[in-house]
Amino acid sequence: MDGKMVNELVSRLRSGYRPTDSEISDWNVAQNIDGLRRQVMESDLAWIMPAIAEDDGPRAAFYLALLQPLAAKAEVRDLLTRRFETASPYLKSQLIWRLLDDADLPAAVHETLFQFVMSDWQSFQGSSVAFLGSPSEILAAALGRLADCLASKRWIYLCCLPQYAADQRAVKGLLIVASGSADALMARVARALLDRFF
Repeated sequence: MDGKMVNELVSRLRSGYRPTDSEISDWNVAQNIDGLRRQVMESDLAWIMPAIAEDDGPRAAFYLALLQPLAAKAEVRDLLTRRFETASPYLKSQLIWRLLDDADLPAAVHETLFQFVMSDWQSFQGSSVAFLGSPSEILAAALGRLADCLASKRWIYLCCLPQYAADQRAVKGLLIVASGSADALMARVARALLDRFF
């Protein structure tokens, strides 16, 4: 999606356009959403937040993805936290990503999110991993995101790889390395994934 298309799309969204499910599935993927996110401003919360509060499906997930640049704002964190309590497993799988954009997220919340991922594995895998790409692309995509994301968010990328990535041997190797991480949560997540899948 080029810059002109991104600007036109964001302008349409700001004017009240509600995208179709087909458009959402095309737009809410890693290679497109980053460009859209760069256009999001604080004033856009007026149309983004109601869509998240009112919907439970792909449309809410798309608006959650757009929300990433503003996820650390107190009003946004409050909405995300409240929404997680009532959301479907599908939407919880999307909310996790925005909640983890908060570098100050308490350890207890990380633990709750990880327990959700492990207990609702199919929901998480089904709604989260395709965002990063196909089974042959996801390992490189996850590693690229790991390099650029908040340290406190890295563990979630490990959860995208078992059972989905084409090269499970490489996934196992990555998890073995991560299990020795100085980051206690990252190490624990890696060990739990190794125990469950390898």
